[in-house]
Amino acid sequence: MAEALAAAEAPVVIAGAGLGLAGPAEAAAAIAAALGARARIALFPPEAGSLGLALLGGTGLERAVAELEAEPRPVILLDASLPDRAPAELVERLMAAATEVMLLDWLDGPLAPQADLLLPVTAPAETSGTYINHEGRAQRFFTGRPSELVPAWRLLAPLCGATETTLDEILAALAHDCPDLAAVCDAAPGAGATPVARLPARASGRTAFDLAGRVPEGQPRADAESALVWSMEGAQGLEAPPALRTRTDRPGLHSASSAWLGTEGVGGPVRGGDPGVHLFAEGGSGAIHAGRGTPLEDLPGEGFRLLPLHDPFSASSADRASPPLAERASAPRLLLHPEDAAALGAAEGARLLIDGIAAPAPLSLDPSVPRGHLALSGARSHARFVTLEVAR
Repeated sequence: MAEALAAAEAPVVIAGAGLGLAGPAEAAAAIAAALGARARIALFPPEAGSLGLALLGGTGLERAVAELEAEPRPVILLDASLPDRAPAELVERLMAAATEVMLLDWLDGPLAPQADLLLPVTAPAETSGTYINHEGRAQRFFTGRPSELVPAWRLLAPLCGATETTLDEILAALAHDCPDLAAVCDAAPGAGATPVARLPARASGRTAFDLAGRVPEGQPRADAESALVWSMEGAQGLEAPPALRTRTDRPGLHSASSAWLGTEGVGGPVRGGDPGVHLFAEGGSGAIHAGRGTPLEDLPGEGFRLLPLHDPFSASSADRASPPLAERASAPRLLLHPEDAAALGAAEGARLLIDGIAAPAPLSLDPSVPRGHLALSGARSHARFVTLEVAR
């Protein structure tokens, strides 16, 4: 493959973690190394919060469950989508070992009935925070609409004895406790920066589309988490710094036609620089220094290795709770290589048991599935091995 890419002017190798296997990432790295310094490699983590969570540290869910079973205690779950990301038996062990379960979530998910205390918090669209993307760039995101609820961290802070009450204060505390993440404070201007308008200048208080027939009095709602203002007052368009820029439109052009105004020419870099700040650096600058690490290895096991079949319309419990997405989701699938199926004595359409539990779909034969692997819709326990048998 490196030979095939050698003639490219700017070769780029892209790999992800969707299969939960080390092989694709190591193969991509080997190809990029063979191409030399002119090659670029892009490695994508499983989810938007994966890289930030890894930098926070921790020993993993398996270790946490083992410690909890050895010394039972209360458990706090945030945005409890564990059934989407861990084996069912591991989640069951966690819930059984906990003396009490406090769940902070915005969705009535599968773990809600098992919680001793359920506290509603803001949804992702109503929350401000920071994501770290695949290139190690910390980028701030802001509340998309006001909410009467509060974010989970604001509920937890007093329970943990913390005194932080704003996003800027919690970021400062994060920088102090986690030096690897200290640079996230510079991802965007703080709440005390020059105000930036969320609404365009043409959305006057008496003609805005959502205020027809009623004119509220008094000051607009304040946003304690950012310099963004819930009105047309403040910096507009390119007047705002890139991390707070809400639009680049110009009178006479709608937003899509005026997108190029925010860049140095069509297809050029963002005016004012890309929003966010890099956490990784090779050499002497940056919060984290990149270098050659230990090669990744897949854990051995017996049985069939699970390969997840992804569906963009049912990737999480939040997707499945949305009727417009749920009705577009494909039916569950279970795929095996024909030779593996023959060894099991299973034919097309057979019903199988996975670790003794009925499979969610009948068997389909697909020669593109690697031998020794089981491709399954909704498989979240990546790189896990399972046993298969024909249901009697």
